[in-house]
Amino acid sequence: ATDINNKGQVVGSSGTYDTRSGTPEIRSFIWQDGNMTDPVSGGEFTEERAVAINNQGDFVVNNDYVSILWTNGAKKTLEGSHTIVSDINDSGLAVGSSNGYAAVWDNKGKLAESLRGLRLEDVEGAPVDPFDNYLETQAELINNSGDVVVKYWNWASMTDGSFLWKEGEKTYLNI
Repeated sequence: ATDINNKGQVVGSSGTYDTRSGTPEIRSFIWQDGNMTDPVSGGEFTEERAVAINNQGDFVVNNDYVSILWTNGAKKTLEGSHTIVSDINDSGLAVGSSNGYAAVWDNKGKLAESLRGLRLEDVEGAPVDPFDNYLETQAELINNSGDVVVKYWNWASMTDGSFLWKEGEKTYLNI
């Protein structure tokens, strides 16, 4: 299990290993009121992992650099390349990364903004690239106000850390 919402719905993944083919069969699940269902695959994927669910019952799934938003029973593949989704808020905004950079998707699965190229016209004195010198970023968490916690890795200097992205401002969370 990876997440639970206020309705008591739990998401996660469960699997078996096919010893004949050497292939893992990992499926996402939703557990509610003692019932576990696989609402996602229908056999389409062999390694899927539901990672987060919001209070409306919308949830997000990763599978081999393809991420999926399930909302109102409909599957929407998240836009971008090499996507990894981490969290979803009650508005249906999902966060994660696309091609190695922190990203936010809207409730239709469209790339709302890559935080690497975040539109900063309204932030006075903001650099064009707010994550200058950070070679990889991953949006990890989003709350219902739209504040995002971003993890970063600077492979050149071998440093990492996290910051809060709130209203166009970075606040470092490192000690």
